[in-house]
Amino acid sequence: MNASAQTLAGKTIIITRPADRGKALSEMIETAGGTAVHIPVLEILPPANPAEIQPQLQALKDFDIAVFVSANAVNGARVLLAPNGLPDTLTPAAIGRSTADALKAWGFPAGFVPTQEYGSESLLALDALNQVKGKQVAIIQGGDGRNLLEETLVQRGAEVSCIDVYRRATAFQQKHALLDALNKNNPILTATSTQSLESLLEIGGDAGKNNILNAPLVVLSERIQAFARSIGFKNNILVAAERSDSGILDTLREYPTA
Repeated sequence: MNASAQTLAGKTIIITRPADRGKALSEMIETAGGTAVHIPVLEILPPANPAEIQPQLQALKDFDIAVFVSANAVNGARVLLAPNGLPDTLTPAAIGRSTADALKAWGFPAGFVPTQEYGSESLLALDALNQVKGKQVAIIQGGDGRNLLEETLVQRGAEVSCIDVYRRATAFQQKHALLDALNKNNPILTATSTQSLESLLEIGGDAGKNNILNAPLVVLSERIQAFARSIGFKNNILVAAERSDSGILDTLREYPTA
């Protein structure tokens, strides 16, 4: 890679991750010479009624596997299960690297995690999740997610329970910051979920819709890429080289300076 390809000088990148998830990517972009604008379009909130979740969490002692679908799922469970944490009899599974890192930081390293591509499909390809007949599997999530994990594990003979340990809400308070950023320097957008794309459009409203849909976009997967096209994104929509901050950064370099 030549020197010009290594720099993000002259590029402004809008990071849409929740407040506690965008710092590392922002720092990487700034180190590479770009301008990072962190606009969390989703708020991560505790369950509306945490007491209702407690019986499900206490029942984890009877489960074999707990699949954590995100670092937010780990952090939500960590708060709700404090101070005891996960039962020793349970094997945690992580959907990707950041989720595995969050489990490790909690003191409960993932028993299995995809080593190449990350996501539901890669996790389901692991031998451990192909041999779940008769096992009790909990999916620790935030609600309103994909049904692929649950449906596939049930088809494979597992008894599956989904536990929503957090919820997402559109951060409408970011409207001014978003419109201001969109009107400057032809920014590149990044999105790590379909929900973040929906929230972008909700926050931007009529005033920001055209700039949002015409902005270059980097996403984490072909599924999110297809969703972006389905809701009207018109410019280049690139899939990150891998589902990680480093993968997003490498792909951001591919865009010419505006």
